Amino acid sequence: MANFRYTNRVNDLITIEMTTIAIVMVLLITAITYGRGWLRLQVVPERQDSRAASRRSLVLALLGFGVLALGLLPPLSVLSTQFFLFRMVRHLLLSTVAPCFIFLADPLPALWCGLSSEGRTRLRMWGKRRHRTWTRFKMVFNRGTALFLSVAATLIWFDGSLHHLTLRVALVHSLESLVLIVCGGLYWWHISGASPRLSDPLPTFPHAIYAAVGALPIKVSGIVFLSLGAPLYSYPNPDLGWITLSPLQSFHWGGALVWMLGGITYSYAALWLLQGWLGEEEQKPPIPRSMWDTPEAMLAPGFDQ
Repeated sequence: MANFRYTNRVNDLITIEMTTIAIVMVLLITAITYGRGWLRLQVVPERQDSRAASRRSLVLALLGFGVLALGLLPPLSVLSTQFFLFRMVRHLLLSTVAPCFIFLADPLPALWCGLSSEGRTRLRMWGKRRHRTWTRFKMVFNRGTALFLSVAATLIWFDGSLHHLTLRVALVHSLESLVLIVCGGLYWWHISGASPRLSDPLPTFPHAIYAAVGALPIKVSGIVFLSLGAPLYSYPNPDLGWITLSPLQSFHWGGALVWMLGGITYSYAALWLLQGWLGEEEQKPPIPRSMWDTPEAMLAPGFDQ
């Protein structure tokens, strides 16, 4: 039995190391490709004033890649299997913060320009052959589907059996990360309106509501965790010297973190959209007095003059 556990532990460590190397390589290649494409956008006249070519987008994209690295790599990836508090930190980074930064940066134009000419040619040819695939993709992953998947990805990993499985099996732990990133990214793709657009633009006020709804399942989860008198999950909670947390403390602190900060990116996006809507309303020309200051306009509905 001891040899079996030792073998499983060694296999898990090998899986973690290989996953770490793969993540570092993918993030480095993506960041380099993005940076090269962003520089190329600076010399394209029709792109110089676009959102994708702005310095703000560069900062947001690099922050997004950095947050992904923080959430996916040690020490946070290891701590998230030892303390519930750090699992919630990682959960929020991968499902909300990183997708928010990356898709607000509108990264795909820069990534496209960062590819080699041969790579762009091959992708363009593939796109011509698969144009129906893109149409179907947009139909399947519409706003409703993206919202549902984001909520489902947030809640499904709180199931007790599945949650404990992520603590024991490194591959399931990695699968959780992938699901959180993909589902969160789809939702933020719709919120940000990043190119290429997955759907037609919404009016600003409904768009703000759509963005704010994403905070609800996270907030509710945090309240539930805070209200319970015992932790739902069994974490090792080792004494690391620099941090000592009881299982209940880690559980409640994780719930407090989710409740207080879990929906901040969605709330910020909703407020940003509402601010734009109010600005649009202020810029509308005033209605001439002759159109509203008339005897007919002053009559109550249902009354004749």
